[in-house]
Amino acid sequence: MKWPFEIETEYKGLAIRAPSNLHQECYKLIDRIGLPQSAKVLDLGSGEGAFTKRLIDKGFDVRAVEIEAGRFQADALCYHWDLNREFSLLCEEKFDLVLAIEVIEHLHDPRRFLKGCLSVLKPNGWVIITSPNVESWVSRIKFLRTGRFLWFDEVHYETLGHITPIFSWQLPKSAMSLRPILSR
Repeated sequence: MKWPFEIETEYKGLAIRAPSNLHQECYKLIDRIGLPQSAKVLDLGSGEGAFTKRLIDKGFDVRAVEIEAGRFQADALCYHWDLNREFSLLCEEKFDLVLAIEVIEHLHDPRRFLKGCLSVLKPNGWVIITSPNVESWVSRIKFLRTGRFLWFDEVHYETLGHITPIFSWQLPKSAMSLRPILSR
């Protein structure tokens, strides 16, 4: 059987550590937003830099953040910040787009992280955050059976560091509640 799509595990030799084709879908979303090619982008939790490289290839001005200094391999400025801390205090720039692809579930305080993302954003900028889908029917059944969501069981806690499940309603609700704090 031939698949109707190609499963992407790397981009130009850089490993993708995200669900199959998530990078392609994120790029399609960025394309629909219609940012100018020279837009400034902050790629948080960039791993080896596969998505950073994809954005650079499309003409974006990208800064990356990866906590593990030796992991990042793309040709871009990369900061080695701990995203569990107030990373926005270290950032001297503002961005048209802030990305966090499969990062927030690894963090102790997603709300503080979101506040940091919003505070480094230019007016009318965009934030794209992805996380494992704990609301899928498979995850819901697993929760009913075990009390744990898909990708958030003991094994994934220890091996992948998935410590904080995120629901689709949480980020918009948190962003709205942070709005008055950020506009001061």
